[in-house]
Order: sequence, then C-alpha cells, then structure tokens
Amino acid sequence: MAALTLDALLRSLKKGAPVPEPVYLLHGDEDVLKDEAIRALVDATVGSSRDFNLDVRFAPDLTPESFHALVNTPPMLADRRAVVIRVSNSWASGKPSCATRWFDTSLHQSTTMLVLVVAAGEEPDADLVRASTSVEVERLSAERMPRWLQHRATTLGLALAADATELLLKAVGNDLSTLSGELEKLASLMAGTGRSATPEDVSNLVGVRRDETVFDLVEAALERRVARAHSSWNRCSSRQG
Repeated sequence: MAALTLDALLRSLKKGAPVPEPVYLLHGDEDVLKDEAIRALVDATVGSSRDFNLDVRFAPDLTPESFHALVNTPPMLADRRAVVIRVSNSWASGKPSCATRWFDTSLHQSTTMLVLVVAAGEEPDADLVRASTSVEVERLSAERMPRWLQHRATTLGLALAADATELLLKAVGNDLSTLSGELEKLASLMAGTGRSATPEDVSNLVGVRRDETVFDLVEAALERRVARAHSSWNRCSSRQG
C-alpha cells in the first residue's frame, strides 16, 4: 500500500479530506511526532466520541481472540472507531502466521481504523509495511524546530514570543520530549496571565538567561579564537613587512 511522510499524512487529514485509510503503520526515530500523528488520526476518525470509540493496546498483551474483538467491535454512536496498537518486531516476526492473520483481518473492517506504532530504534516488519499505509516519522531538522515549538505551544494554549522560543531551544536543545515537558510547565505557569511568554519567563523556568546558554558559550569561544587568529595574522604580516 501507500507510503507517506508525516507532512503528507497531516495534510491528508485536513478538514474536508477523505476518510482516513483503514490501516496505518507509524515508524521512525521521533516518538513525540508519532504521538502527534496518532492524535491527528484519532481526531479525524472518531472526533469527540473517543471515549467510546478508541482503544489503545500493546501487541504482546493481545491474543488472536482479543485482537479480533478489537477490530470487529462496531462503533458506538459514531460511524467509525479507532484502535492503536504499539507493536515490536519480536511480535511481528516471532509469530509470522499469527501476526499476518491478525493484520489481514483488520484490512476488511470498514468501521475500524487501525494504527500500528513501532518504537524508535526498531525497523518495521516488511510485511506490515507492504500491507499498510506506512508513515516514516523522522527527526525534525534544526530549521524546523522553532515552528514545531510554536505549534506545540499553541496546542497547549500558550503564546510564545519569538525570542522566548529561541532561548528555550538554546537552553534545552532539540529533544522533543524534553521540550514538550518544559512547554507544559511553562503553559501552567503562564495560565491566567493573558500574555505571551517572554525570555524572562523561560529564564525563570529553566534557570538559564540569554547569552548564558551552552550554545552562547561555544559561540563566544569560537569568536575569541577567530579574534586571536586575526590578531596573530596581523602581527605576522607586520613582521614580514
């Protein structure tokens, strides 16, 4: 079946798009973005009825019978339901006949969307890739981090000034899990203030001020080296002259 990037998947789930595919396989190195993809898929499929029509399971805990019950259960007060299963290669490759049979069964369920999630660091099973809409979730480039940070802040109801975004990235780094945790704490601190978070708010949270982060220290060290090199070059040139 089809293979998508995360961006292509999210575009396909915009309002007015067709109903999501019956089976998705999320794999790759960024688990935080996989969780965002799951939320988007579930929102597009079951919306506000998730309390009745969403099941999340771990594959090793399932038997063929419990799996069949999950994918064959009809939706309640809605057109569709969603099942999210976190899988591993040991589950797929260790029980090839069972896993394939379980998976194939789900393909024919018109009222159930199945999302299979492979943890970071594991390669997806080739049979599952071929039988699903496969979505590789890669790590974000440094250039895309500020935009993601702003997006994540918005979902938390937090307004984040551009210079506050820059400071948070410098202080915390590019680990999305850590950044999400800091944003949640910042959103809690800013609740009810009616204003955007500033660099000072970020400083109070993480204990690092502007021009004091590791990145700033490295840049300063490099700048001093350049200055020394330039000075040495000038002294050398003057002696030769």
